[in-house]
Amino acid sequence: MKEKIQSFGRFLSGMVMPNIGAFIACIVVSTYAEWMDARR
Repeated sequence: MKEKIQSFGRFLSGMVMPNIGAFIACIVVSTYAEWMDARR
């Protein structure tokens, strides 16, 4: 069980860490778009 969690964690960090900037940018853009939409 522990090995599964470790390999999953390694897979997750391998997937997320290179894309963390894109992920944050996506959140910022969607939040900004919703905020601009709410102001109209």
